[in-house]
Amino acid sequence: MRWRFGVVALVPACALAAGAFADAPFAGGQTVTTVGGTVTIGAGIVDPGPYTLSIADLHSSKATICAAKIAGPKRAVKGNIKLTGKVPTSLRCYSSDGTLLTRVKLTPGTYTLFLCQSDGPTSCNGDKTVIKHPVVVRHVQKQKSTG
Repeated sequence: MRWRFGVVALVPACALAAGAFADAPFAGGQTVTTVGGTVTIGAGIVDPGPYTLSIADLHSSKATICAAKIAGPKRAVKGNIKLTGKVPTSLRCYSSDGTLLTRVKLTPGTYTLFLCQSDGPTSCNGDKTVIKHPVVVRHVQKQKSTG
């Protein structure tokens, strides 16, 4: 339940403080992945504490947010954090008041990864988001049989 509110709080804070992300110490992250594939994000010089990695569709309407937590919580070690998670096949969509509206299939396109400090067992603190990183998600190519 806390995750719903955390995701809703995360995106408006990120949208309002977009300039804060430009100076975030970025160690590395993938720019292309597939549905069901993995994605890794890392950062240095971060505050101590647990961090989570989420994927969100920022192209959804302003009244809703579609997102999923894909890794964490994991504690930063000596100011460094690296999280790897699996790209989900669907996202949960919430209204601005945190009510779960529906699930939507994750389709090919550009999404945003958020690396943020946890604000509880399953939520993010939007004020402590250290990385907002775009990632292009593609469908996995089906292999043709050579039969």
